[in-house]
Amino acid sequence: MENINKMNNLSEGSNLIDVTNFNQLQIQIPSADRAKLTKSSRTLKQSDILRPEIEQNDLERMEIEEKVPYEEIRMRLPTVWDQYRFLVDIKNIYLPKWDKINKKPKWATEKYLVGVMLNRIFSLKIEQIKKPPPVTKKKTKGQMLQILEQFANKPLGFEVEREPQKKWLIKMIYSLDQNNEIFRPAIQEIKKTIPIELKLL
Repeated sequence: MENINKMNNLSEGSNLIDVTNFNQLQIQIPSADRAKLTKSSRTLKQSDILRPEIEQNDLERMEIEEKVPYEEIRMRLPTVWDQYRFLVDIKNIYLPKWDKINKKPKWATEKYLVGVMLNRIFSLKIEQIKKPPPVTKKKTKGQMLQILEQFANKPLGFEVEREPQKKWLIKMIYSLDQNNEIFRPAIQEIKKTIPIELKLL
């Protein structure tokens, strides 16, 4: 109640000192805000000046990452299993299947996984993978690798006798080429081989 009375007194006719103090307080608040804005604008200008330096640092970091030695990756991901899990779980890369840590498949080498990490070896994200229909034309692993190489813009990275499972190759091929001959229905293949003379009958 006292506060309300004081406010009424101030508005009705309190002494000049009180009114002056109140007016000064009103003036000081906006000026404090202005000071903050001025300070923030100075900071913004400084950050603008430093921006090219930050971009340069980003370029240098990218160059360093491109030249990362295996030892540096081993410090963060000490085992081949850790590297595999990082690529699949964190980077969402679709890699050949590896279920159990103690049953390492032949294809799973540090050289291959590091190559994928550094974007030197061909790979696809999990969301890019499409479910293929049944294969109608059987191919060997070697033939499938050759088909996949036609669509890959980078090396596949697999060593001799360390090829991935056929299932992985089939999914990769279909994700890149749904019309590939290995998925064509047998009827279509027969029609292609029938001589033109017989088709006209």
